[in-house]
Amino acid sequence: MTVQDILQLDSCSHGEQLDVILELSRNMLLTAQIKDWQTLASLEESRSRSLTAFFSQPVPAQEAAAVGAGVADILAIDKQIIALSEVAYKEAADGIRQLNYAHRAALAYEQGE
Repeated sequence: MTVQDILQLDSCSHGEQLDVILELSRNMLLTAQIKDWQTLASLEESRSRSLTAFFSQPVPAQEAAAVGAGVADILAIDKQIIALSEVAYKEAADGIRQLNYAHRAALAYEQGE
């Protein structure tokens, strides 16, 4: 989503804006599932700008329940993204640890010759 897209959200209803934000959140989850962390960061920046624009105006009372449900959906998606990123972090840390072990083993072997 570009800055222009976000600016155009101002002309949309709160419901339409929320739909866009939810779609960004779902795309973030899909991106996390394929471990495309750079794209995830970009999508998160777009969503953050969208959320700022969304909450810069008061939510009409008649839309409060729908907005609350949408926010709950966003939070649930975020929990899944966090869980995926924690797994990826642990995998990366394990990979680095394995490389360090291999490097130390190679050094020990070389010193033993």
